[in-house]
Amino acid sequence: MSTSKRHGLGDPRIGWMVLLDAWLRDEPTDPSEVLASIHAEAGWPPPPPIESREDCLQRWTETVTSTHPLRAAQDGHRLALAGDHRHVDGLGMLAALGRLAGEPLASDARGLAGRATRSLAVGGTARMLEIAFRPCARLAPTAAVRRPFDALASRTLAGRVRTADLVAAAAAAFAALAGGHRQVSIAVGVSTDPRATTPFADHSGYLRITGAQHLDAGEIADALRSAPVDPGSSGSPGLLARVATSVAAPRLGSSLLVSHLGTIATERVEGLAFYPVSGGTSGVSMGAATLLRPDGAANTTLTLRARGSEHADGGLRRLLEATINELNV
Repeated sequence: MSTSKRHGLGDPRIGWMVLLDAWLRDEPTDPSEVLASIHAEAGWPPPPPIESREDCLQRWTETVTSTHPLRAAQDGHRLALAGDHRHVDGLGMLAALGRLAGEPLASDARGLAGRATRSLAVGGTARMLEIAFRPCARLAPTAAVRRPFDALASRTLAGRVRTADLVAAAAAAFAALAGGHRQVSIAVGVSTDPRATTPFADHSGYLRITGAQHLDAGEIADALRSAPVDPGSSGSPGLLARVATSVAAPRLGSSLLVSHLGTIATERVEGLAFYPVSGGTSGVSMGAATLLRPDGAANTTLTLRARGSEHADGGLRRLLEATINELNV
């Protein structure tokens, strides 16, 4: 089962796998049985055995193909999940985590049901025109050795971080580190159906904001309210779009993907790191998830993920710290 051909427009160098890394208050009960019930409900083949969490996140990113829609790893109170993005999106992963943690988990993300969605053919053509006339900024590679797994970085902050503020901060930090005069193009992950009756499916899409380094948080918020949705896995692109984007895959997409799972009220999840797919021109993605405690306290974990063949952990940490500095938190 190849995940690299998702949408027919994917970069064949990357695996379309979404990652969650969670710290639970209590050790999960019967995770193998729960995982099996999720697969049965979704109509998927039986899952693989629960793995050891040690180094699983990077190990799961070493291949661009997967035979498992969802798999899990556990060490005591730590639980990690990897989902094939053709079968499950970030909110679906959150629903699966809630089943495993024994607590329904739901995000306050409103999603964009009813927003105008561009067809894959139109979206693919727009991307090709963007490549030709407005190539986006990218980070210079920082990896001294080409590694087969993804580089990961994370940091937890007190309080909540709005998506518009995060996009504005990330764009400014990216522009400063990338240098040059090219525009910073940010793809913002969204759900087209956040309260889907079938959670274990891909309801994702994204909004594209070009020239994001020139916009403040208010202007970013306006852009997010009006931008058309580029689709997730629904539909099929035309032959010309598939051929053209396959050739240009390394330059396609955006400078950075930003995906925020929103605010999640929880008693049993004490920490949550969300790693979106490492696609885009630079192969760098930023994830965010906010946990809200019963006492009203909140914290937000920011993550970065990038192809290890191009980026080192230290390079990601510099971008993460620069983004946090721009947030002024």
